[in-house]
Amino acid sequence: MAMDAWIIVAGLKAEQWYSEQRSLDNTYKQLGKSRKGTPMENRERFLDRRNASGGDGSVEMENAASILKYIQALEGVGRDGVHATVVGYNTLLSGWAKLANPMRSEVPLKSEAILRDMMESYENGNGNAAPDVLSFNAVIKAWGKTRRPNSASRCEWWLRKMVKGSNTVNEQEEAASIPKPNVQTYNLVMEAWLQLGDPARVQDLLLEMDVSDSVAPNSESFSKVIRAWLQDEINNQQQYGLSGLSCENAWKWLKELLERENGSSRLGLGTGVVLVYTQDCG
Repeated sequence: MAMDAWIIVAGLKAEQWYSEQRSLDNTYKQLGKSRKGTPMENRERFLDRRNASGGDGSVEMENAASILKYIQALEGVGRDGVHATVVGYNTLLSGWAKLANPMRSEVPLKSEAILRDMMESYENGNGNAAPDVLSFNAVIKAWGKTRRPNSASRCEWWLRKMVKGSNTVNEQEEAASIPKPNVQTYNLVMEAWLQLGDPARVQDLLLEMDVSDSVAPNSESFSKVIRAWLQDEINNQQQYGLSGLSCENAWKWLKELLERENGSSRLGLGTGVVLVYTQDCG
């Protein structure tokens, strides 16, 4: 509960900080266009305002992390009933995922370090620290929110680790600490590729789920494929004046979703507002 309290504050501060930084960036660009002051004066004014802005939530996250370290210390000296469990680790991971944004490229690395610490702790005999699918999903979410050129590929790297690890039967100790990906895992990776403008990769991940024996796509999965093709249609029209093919792909997937919703017993399928966007495209 104490960790949760710090993380809630961290998330609120991070959201406000990111909004402030985007506003400062826009101000700096406007100063450059209006040529008010020299470039160096504008840059110094910009950096002064950025440094004076509110905290980004990192201090609160360090406070939350210190609680987990305290638990680990008590466990290390044999305090009864005190264990560093997956719940504590996941609480910390979810907090860092809240802080991730395009201006915080270091956040996913912090998340990865926590996940690796969990895996190492489990391999060293702490059965309470085995990471679950929520642990991996939090790391993938952190990478996706940074929207860096390598963010989607890094998201998929963790997905592949889950797929490979869960298919390995105790060949390595590490394999036992790697859960199977669920539909949310795939959806997070799909969102990362969507943000980087790769509709074909988003579609491939949906098709991969569709032939899987362990995970099935839901309406959110279909929605991401449709959105990816619609965004591609808009980009093609703006850049090249071309239209048609990407919109047709979006419509094809919407019809597929409608057919499954009406004739399939698979759970989690249903249409929503994405239908409106596709009709607008047509």
